[in-house]
Amino acid sequence: KNVVMTTATVNELAVAVKLKTIDAAVVWKAVAFSYSKSADIIAIPAEKNLTAEVGAAVLLSSSNKEIATKFIDLMVSETGRKILTANGYTVSE
Repeated sequence: KNVVMTTATVNELAVAVKLKTIDAAVVWKAVAFSYSKSADIIAIPAEKNLTAEVGAAVLLSSSNKEIATKFIDLMVSETGRKILTANGYTVSE
């Protein structure tokens, strides 16, 4: 029986795979990485896959711009890039 599940977020799809509500889902690599102990991750070949860039910014309305800026500085530092990579994110050069 084929079941189609529509959710508001890819995280909900990953949870459904973990709970065996569904057998498979297409989700962001970093989301799949979070569930790697519960499911097999099958990479989509690069020539058939879509990639998206995710940016980071300090909001003009931020109540603590200094801390927000330090967080972004950490994200783009060598240490931050290692943390992102270790958690399933692909970082660009």
